[in-house]
Amino acid sequence: MNSLSRLNLGESLGEKEYLRERINPRPGDLFYINSSDLLLAMRQAIATYGLDKKRILDFGCGGSPYRTLFGNFCRYFRSDLAGTPDLDFEMNPNTGEIKAMDSEFDLLLSSQVLEHVESPLAYLKEAYRLLDSSGVLILSTHGTYQDHPCPKDLWRWTGAGLSRELEKAGFKTLRTLYCTTGPRAALAILEMNIPRLGQGRFWTKMVYELIEKIWITLRLDILIHRFIDRLGQHYRVAEDLPPYSGIIVTGK
Repeated sequence: MNSLSRLNLGESLGEKEYLRERINPRPGDLFYINSSDLLLAMRQAIATYGLDKKRILDFGCGGSPYRTLFGNFCRYFRSDLAGTPDLDFEMNPNTGEIKAMDSEFDLLLSSQVLEHVESPLAYLKEAYRLLDSSGVLILSTHGTYQDHPCPKDLWRWTGAGLSRELEKAGFKTLRTLYCTTGPRAALAILEMNIPRLGQGRFWTKMVYELIEKIWITLRLDILIHRFIDRLGQHYRVAEDLPPYSGIIVTGK
């Protein structure tokens, strides 16, 4: 099953197709629902808080899929664990600390990183140290999502719980956006788990093979994604619906 069978989230974060799926998600991509909603929220957050910032740190950058959203008038720095290509700063794997001066950056971007760090509070305190007094942190992480080690998957939050963790580090929450709610959330979880049918007993494998043949032949993934997009923007990015995965935008 072309995309449904590809569930290894530990793949290289710098691969061209991985990056394309995040900055240009298309109906039919396995993670289209989550990736497209997250992209919408990122565009909102960056348009509101990020376009006037001059020194930006991608704090746990991976392949930096959202780099192009900031335009060409900023200095863009990248930090991650040792072994990530083309880094400006290597991060301590336990605390997130980097060798940079206090208040060196105007904006920190942390996209789908916090659930993987050993100590979220230490990581957030380091983010606070690195930001200028008027700086902004754009932070996204999961509320509800399947386990996806990269290399570890350790934490989940509600919006209020994450805001409390941010306050402990010195931040205040300016805006909370919830991504992928209601029927979109249900479909996203279903899509991620359909391949697990093929790991069961004989009859479940038979069901899986039938679903796979129908899915590939009719390209139902594209049809379903286009249909679910038409149900409404409020299921994609909202400020007042129960969270599935969330973006928290904070500033000092």
